[in-house]
Amino acid sequence: MATWVVREEGGSWTVRCGRVQESFTGQDDALDFVRRKKGAGDRVEVEESDGYRVPLKPRKHWRS
Repeated sequence: MATWVVREEGGSWTVRCGRVQESFTGQDDALDFVRRKKGAGDRVEVEESDGYRVPLKPRKHWRS
């Protein structure tokens, strides 16, 4: 179980997870990268400028 941290730094977005660190020009690109790379039990958090982390909730899939 890993934690993916997405942070905005000076107009670019940085994604960190362990030793992996990638930079992107937009938030959509960064979240798309996380969606492709993360595992089933991994968490995704957005880090604010003051260091506070807010977890991103996965979408609910309702049974029909």
